[in-house]
Amino acid sequence: MNTLEKAEKRIKEELTPIDQEELYKNMLDDGYGDIEVCGMTFSSRRILEELDPTAYRCGMNDYIDSIMKDGEYYELDDELYDKDEAEAIIEEEEEKEEEEANHE
Repeated sequence: MNTLEKAEKRIKEELTPIDQEELYKNMLDDGYGDIEVCGMTFSSRRILEELDPTAYRCGMNDYIDSIMKDGEYYELDDELYDKDEAEAIIEEEEEKEEEEANHE
């Protein structure tokens, strides 16, 4: 098993994947806020999700694709992980391999 494979195994074992739908929900809530209808206040996200679930799912897929391309998160087997935490594990594994090579 090479260094990256070891690191990715640790990432899967030690880190919790980020809830991709929750990221999308937060983006919608933060970006569009609440909507008032006849004196009642509703989350714009909830309105989209309930009134047009197809648009909601397509929008979520597009949003997740865009953040994966932006490199904001570490992607592994279609899961997203905190980039800083994942990179720290990769660095640890690289340092271990370097130390082992120096002791040989």
